[in-house]
Amino acid sequence: MKLTSKEAKELLEIERKSATDDRWINHCLCVGDSAGIIAKALKEKERLTVITNSMEILLELADASGWNIISTGGMMKEGYLAFLGSRTEEVIRSYFVDTVIFSCKALDENWGVMESQEAFGTAKRAM
Repeated sequence: MKLTSKEAKELLEIERKSATDDRWINHCLCVGDSAGIIAKALKEKERLTVITNSMEILLELADASGWNIISTGGMMKEGYLAFLGSRTEEVIRSYFVDTVIFSCKALDENWGVMESQEAFGTAKRAM
């Protein structure tokens, strides 16, 4: 099913209003240089909730007062400060979020998120 941005936003708003639990989260950040820079910029905001699989972002936001910081956990990828794997994807899928911030190699209407390493692509597609 293809939706316009406006249609998707309307559907998400309907779902959020009908949600009866606290799984609807304000914001979500992932790995990548862009997400790390944005995490720094968001630190002046108040009462945000962030879900991340990035150790770098966890460390950056460790002193953010009044925030809810949720780590996905999972397997730490050697050479990267990122949690990946099926457990990470399961945690990501268990939340509904307003905003997702991530970087990727390419984004295609038909193929979706594309990465040079499969583990990063599957984690980002889970978002």
